[in-house]
Amino acid sequence: MSLISFFDRGASLGLDRIAYAMDGRTWTFGQARDATCRVARGLKAAGLAAETKAAVLAGNHPEAWFCVLAIWRAGLTWVPLNPRSPEAEHRHLVDGFDIEV
Repeated sequence: MSLISFFDRGASLGLDRIAYAMDGRTWTFGQARDATCRVARGLKAAGLAAETKAAVLAGNHPEAWFCVLAIWRAGLTWVPLNPRSPEAEHRHLVDGFDIEV
């Protein structure tokens, strides 16, 4: 079972249930699923091949995580980047892992 399938399984138990909470704000499974679908559609519309390497450079936040979920939903490969790392390390990883998105 893929990681996005685990997320979708949670969503299937109740789209109105809270999936994420941070700093007094909450996101339901439905909101999170809709966001991941919108981003995944955009990635697919870009014509990216399956397993294209993609990264999200963002702090620890549910909306950044939605982008990671969308990468998996679109059939791409997620490569983690640490937003606290220096720019030179990001360039090294992006080049070294052939990250395209």
